[in-house]
Amino acid sequence: PIPCVPWQSQTSGQYQRRVHGGGGGTRSGSGAPSKKRKMEPGPEQVSQRYQGSLKGYSNKDAYGFISCPELKKQYNADVYIHKNVYEQVMPPLQVGESVEFSIHLNAKKQPQACFVSRSQPLQGF
Repeated sequence: PIPCVPWQSQTSGQYQRRVHGGGGGTRSGSGAPSKKRKMEPGPEQVSQRYQGSLKGYSNKDAYGFISCPELKKQYNADVYIHKNVYEQVMPPLQVGESVEFSIHLNAKKQPQACFVSRSQPLQGF
């Protein structure tokens, strides 16, 4: 399974330093986590697994969506998958391929995929 990688935090090295404890670089602000960036999944979200299929993915835009009727009904949205999560599944997922995943809710309270894996392992991998 692939861990959650909050997409908004990837644009800032601050998140990496805070999580991994490295770097003594200077930071502005109070050092308190911003509500906008706080996207850590709750235990109830990560422990729940869902089945879906890759609806589409754009290498250019570095994101895609997973179709999952259960979550579409609950959130009225497809499940967002960021490049950092998508690229962890090897070989790369193909549109229409079945996946299993957990979610966390992004800042807009929409589902974002994490811990993504193929529903069926590929032969030879």
